[in-house]
This record gives sequence, C-alpha cells and structure tokens, in this order.
Amino acid sequence: YLVCSYATWYYPNAMQLHRKAGGLAGGEWEFLGDIGDGLYSRLSYNSQPTFVLPLRNATSGELVPVYMGDNWNANGPGGVGNASY
Repeated sequence: YLVCSYATWYYPNAMQLHRKAGGLAGGEWEFLGDIGDGLYSRLSYNSQPTFVLPLRNATSGELVPVYMGDNWNANGPGGVGNASY
C-alpha cells in the first residue's frame, strides 16, 4: 500500500491510497481513491503522509494501521517556512 498526496506545492490537498498486487517487483499500482470524506479530508487533515506503521494489537492480534505524518502549520513560528523533520 502507498499513501501519498497530490503535488500542489505547499497547498493542502487530498491524500490518495494506492496498492500494488504481487509486491514491489511486478504489476501495476492501483489507485483506490482519496482517503476520508468531508472538508478536512480534501485538505489532507492539515498533514502530509510519511509512513503507515503496521501495529499488531498484543491482545487481539488484529493489525492496526497507524498513520504517521507531519502537522501542517502554515503561519507563525514553527510554520512551513521553518519546517523540519
């Protein structure tokens, strides 16, 4: 699976979900759609994806995807102009 966002410079936009059958070595990427619904999903929840951590629940054994990304701050101290990872 691949989580990414559209390329619109520093402007927020929707996040996309893709998957590739057969692993990374073969096959085409399939676009599964934009993630979420409502206004904030179209603004990527003021975030930018970096990684999805597959976390296994120790009690139930269920695999839970945990979204990892930055928190978008367009203005003021700690804003985009001063952003770092």
